[in-house]
Amino acid sequence: MERLCARWQGETLAGKTLIVHSEQGNGDDIQMVRFVPELAARVRDEGGRLVLAVRRPLQPLFARFYADCVAIEDDALGKPHYGLPIMSVPSVLGLQPDQVRGAAYLYADASRVAGWRERVSTCGGEAARLHVGLVWSGSPTHRRDAKRSIPLAALAPVLALPNVVFYPLTPGRDADVAALNAHGYRVCDLTAHYQASFDDVAAHVSALDAVVTIDSAPLHLGGALGRPVLAMLDHVSHWCWGNEEAQPWYDSVELFRQPQPGAWEPVVERVAARLRAMLSAR
Repeated sequence: MERLCARWQGETLAGKTLIVHSEQGNGDDIQMVRFVPELAARVRDEGGRLVLAVRRPLQPLFARFYADCVAIEDDALGKPHYGLPIMSVPSVLGLQPDQVRGAAYLYADASRVAGWRERVSTCGGEAARLHVGLVWSGSPTHRRDAKRSIPLAALAPVLALPNVVFYPLTPGRDADVAALNAHGYRVCDLTAHYQASFDDVAAHVSALDAVVTIDSAPLHLGGALGRPVLAMLDHVSHWCWGNEEAQPWYDSVELFRQPQPGAWEPVVERVAARLRAMLSAR
């Protein structure tokens, strides 16, 4: 993006176009896009225009939240005057920690949600009382993936819960899914139906009762959609989760942190207990 335009340093935007663009991971984009409309209002007040430019897999989902949204790869990007990485938006706004609000701000396409509810119902069967999304590992190229991902064997107390069907939310885990099903766990992989990337993931999550996930993009997606998320964190996790188990970013997200580095067992036991409570409530 720096090759396309200069980074915005606070110059007047009257008659100018500011591009706010993807910078780090998809989860970071999902977390920070909530602040774009506030900055856009300031830009409009100056007589300028703010265009949100994101990775193509996120564009349809974000365009429902902020209409002036394009994919970075599109010619529609044009020749903007200035650019700003999306992770810098809170700083530009002068946002303080106590100003962060956790209400849902994204929503899935209603027609896609209807289709996903039908798939989930068909796959889960009548005996399923709880349909839960599941993410146990992230991108292997992520610098912290070894610490944030959880071994499949460690998930046994969660996977063995009766009347619960689990749905992987990341494609390409065929070997893991086969191993889980070989153990008799109820795992239903519908990711082959992800034809519209995050738009389908958002619809899938919206059709489920909850999401159990490591610290990855589906955590942020579930929280941004206002869906119940049980987040399993490694001991020293991403900066936004702080050091404890309270966080202001998403009202629907519960954190379960390792008490010591590598200690997944107590995390999984607590998540299993939380799911049992959800089963009882139903």
